[in-house]
Amino acid sequence: REVVRKFRDAGIPLDAVCLDIDYMQDYEDFTVDETKFPDMKQLAEDLKAEGVHLVPIIDAGVKVQKGYSVYEEGTEHNYFCAKKDGSAYTAGVWPGRSHFPDFLNPDVRSWFGAKYGNLTSLGIEGFWNDMNEPAMFYSEESLAETFRKIKTFEGKNLDINSFFEFTSLAGSTFNRPDDYERFYDRAQMKDGSTALLRHDYVHNIYGAHMTRAAGEGLRKLSPDKRMLLYSRASCIGAHRYGGIWTGDNTSWWGHLKQEVQMMSALNMCGFLYCGADIGGFGADTSRDLVLRWTEFGVFTPLMRNHSAWNTRRQEFYQYDHIEDFRSVMNLRYALIPFIYSEFVKSALTGSMYFRPLSFDYQSDERARRVEDELLLGESLLIAPVYEQNAVGRYVYLPEDMIQVTWADGKAVQQNVVRGDHYVNVPLNAVVFFVKHGRLVPLCAPALSSDKLDTTNFTFLGDGESYDLYEDDGYTRDVKLGGNIRKLTK
Repeated sequence: REVVRKFRDAGIPLDAVCLDIDYMQDYEDFTVDETKFPDMKQLAEDLKAEGVHLVPIIDAGVKVQKGYSVYEEGTEHNYFCAKKDGSAYTAGVWPGRSHFPDFLNPDVRSWFGAKYGNLTSLGIEGFWNDMNEPAMFYSEESLAETFRKIKTFEGKNLDINSFFEFTSLAGSTFNRPDDYERFYDRAQMKDGSTALLRHDYVHNIYGAHMTRAAGEGLRKLSPDKRMLLYSRASCIGAHRYGGIWTGDNTSWWGHLKQEVQMMSALNMCGFLYCGADIGGFGADTSRDLVLRWTEFGVFTPLMRNHSAWNTRRQEFYQYDHIEDFRSVMNLRYALIPFIYSEFVKSALTGSMYFRPLSFDYQSDERARRVEDELLLGESLLIAPVYEQNAVGRYVYLPEDMIQVTWADGKAVQQNVVRGDHYVNVPLNAVVFFVKHGRLVPLCAPALSSDKLDTTNFTFLGDGESYDLYEDDGYTRDVKLGGNIRKLTK
């Protein structure tokens, strides 16, 4: 409630608050710590009235705990990944010793997917799946082996070689390749038979099948209303069930540049709904990094600010000159009808929301070499600033375009010719480019997307019209026919 209140007091738009693992009771999936959240249903209802939705995390590891229903049911029905002798495989994750649901088994997917109902019944309408590679801190075997090795150093004179060998042991159990060779998945094959496959052979599809379990489960729980779902680990094909965020990045300028490059790659794999932890997840961020990252995040379908518990707080209201963040977020909300329209049209036509320049300008040798600019939908070229202390950047335009500079809540447009340009981009500004002959609608910003007025638009670009896709934001019957409104100047 405090976070939402501070966003509202600052006049900064907000649609969702992500709940990390601390909302759970003892890190047990599909539970709520009633000491921290005595009435989660009422909280969800109250925030929804303000246009804000709760999006809790679900982890792949199920805590080994007698009396915990998910553990008890999974054990009773042999729903967990097992060792070769058939006993459940145990690994350490957030709750400590845990089992991994065998998501390659359709019965397990159905069982686990239904568990999301524990939270949808409280008014939750979105989820993010995490740690579903699956990540593991240790296995019982690797932990025992490490303790044995540590004991051999006791009483020794640790020299330059042995000291660093000793200090490396504590973290040596994290995601060890040989641990993934110790357990098996019961996979359903194409002919309907079941095969026991060593996990390291199917590791890359495990997270995708957790996403599938959630996506199919949420469709059964809510057949007529879409639910938000995105995942950390996934694989090509899982875009049918949910989106993806790019995982535990770090508060480095290089990771901002990396996200720019990852967006088109993820789109090539079918994941149009994607984005990164704005400002960086690990390490302490800085005001300028959060602001520059937010200026790129304006254009990503998934836009969220997320950081680790032991890092510097990075909500926008933590910083001086809050008006800069307000202006950037107002651009995001002014563009939401356009962004949503371009996203849906890309998804339904099998095209890409983000594309590298070379996809549209295949005969342009210069465009083929550009890796830090993106085409967005039918109209835009974006070239984010990703270097600290930069007051601008070089931009290559493969054709004449219209430069848009957004600052202090308003847009200024100017014509720019094809070629290389150094473009000034003040820290509080967002600069992007519109193709000639295109029209980009802007609505009046609001504090949440459900308050946006889409009856009146202003426009960027020199085109004559724009075909706006729109629906109620929830329907599962997503189709272009009957849902296009032609906007004209």
